[in-house]
Amino acid sequence: MPGRWPQPTGLSAGAYGLGNRRHATADRRGRLVGVAPEVLFEEVAQVVADVLGADAVRCVGVAVAYPGMLDESRGTVLASLVLDRTEPLEVTTALHEVLVRRLPGLAARTDRLHVRLVRDATAIGLGEYLPGGRGEDPFEDSVRPHSLLAISGERHGLGAALIGGAGRAQALEIGHLSVAPDGPRCPCGSRGCLELYLGGPALTAALGVDAVDRLEEPALHRALADALATSEETGRLADLLGVAITGTVNTLGPDEVVLTGLLGLLARAAPAHIDAALDASVVARVRGTRWRTGSVGDACRAGAAQLALQPLLDDPGTWRGKAGDAAPAAADS
Repeated sequence: MPGRWPQPTGLSAGAYGLGNRRHATADRRGRLVGVAPEVLFEEVAQVVADVLGADAVRCVGVAVAYPGMLDESRGTVLASLVLDRTEPLEVTTALHEVLVRRLPGLAARTDRLHVRLVRDATAIGLGEYLPGGRGEDPFEDSVRPHSLLAISGERHGLGAALIGGAGRAQALEIGHLSVAPDGPRCPCGSRGCLELYLGGPALTAALGVDAVDRLEEPALHRALADALATSEETGRLADLLGVAITGTVNTLGPDEVVLTGLLGLLARAAPAHIDAALDASVVARVRGTRWRTGSVGDACRAGAAQLALQPLLDDPGTWRGKAGDAAPAAADS
């Protein structure tokens, strides 16, 4: 196993309006591992300012998609490789204070600025679940699955979520599902966890992809896709993913499985192995569970924006804009 985790390379933000229309995006690059919470909050406030620009006074919500173990209902990070801490950290209240201080016009046209913390894998799942995300008619019920299991592979690890709509989204610790009981010991206490084989550092190391820390996302994906096309390890790695899919589908019974990020690349390189995993699942056979790779390029930001806008949709009285105004939300990830 690699000796250290690849480091987060910065922040990415998007400004979205009603109907999940994206207005702008912004990125801030730089190392964020081990920074003090107040430094991270300032960085988030700056990328929000960058993406909103002159439209800052029209923002009604900010959702932060975050890698780590969260208590989303309380807006708290429970454990985080980014901040390198094991004690809980309350985020939403502190970030709200920083945003209002740094961007005093941010909530000028709303009674309150909504700040939401969400697991990044949950945001990705919501983005893939959104109607019209793949170009279909958003009002055609048949295009939206009843439940969707999203499994994402990123440079810093694995994530998953079971999605049944904006109000029914549950993050899953699929990285700690044992796929090789005789495998190495995982820091979680179990053995042979999926993350030890398919988490970003392990997957890239197994395929011989070097300098992961220095590669931007498009370059990383190209390098990994090239390696998957030629490596003898591809089938073995896809089989391990298949073990996780079979067990998770048997437990949760989703209508659709979506594989995104680095795991989407693995699935595209070895689709027969994923087909075999669903064929092995009695639940998948009975329910007709299907699978696909991620099809929404901006899924994380789109899903976070949906959550940022949800309080406005639930109670439009909190928005005091002029008739016909579309209220953008900033989604940060």
